[in-house]
Amino acid sequence: MVDGIEYTVPVAQETNSDETSYLAGFEVAVNRAFTNLPAPFDGFGMQASYNYTDTDFEYPDPSAVTPAYPLALFTDPTSIPGLSRHVAALTGYYENGPLSLRLAYKYRSGYFKPSGLTAIRTVEDAGYLDFSAYYNVTDNVQLKLQAINIGDEHQVMYRPVEGSIAETSYFGPSFFAGVRIRY
Repeated sequence: MVDGIEYTVPVAQETNSDETSYLAGFEVAVNRAFTNLPAPFDGFGMQASYNYTDTDFEYPDPSAVTPAYPLALFTDPTSIPGLSRHVAALTGYYENGPLSLRLAYKYRSGYFKPSGLTAIRTVEDAGYLDFSAYYNVTDNVQLKLQAINIGDEHQVMYRPVEGSIAETSYFGPSFFAGVRIRY
């Protein structure tokens, strides 16, 4: 009540559910060093992994608190916060003597990213390509070089209504160089 006038306001709040849900999935990973190749190619290798997850858990949009609230008519529930159905990684590497090189691609399918008690936000599928190089000058001195997000991928978040962009994060490629000294 404000100044003697009574108002009805929808209030969003998170609650626990008494419903039972299932969560199932699997992971496959391969790590192969090609040590059978002739020198200097015997330093090549690769790592690959894939994860699949499925669940029937439903997280309703906290901003659509009742069926009478218009957003509830257009909003489907989402899944467990941060859970992607598909996650994959592929890394090629070369490690021989003082030199270490890695090129890694990481992919993640869309997922729910909580934003307090505001409308649901989902993050779009994305893949990132990274590179790192290390060279041991001596046992105590190492040179480092890293390049992150080489493909210039950005993150897009959607509001609950299909095609409604809530936020786009653009951070571009990042490059780092350094020297590590152990004493």
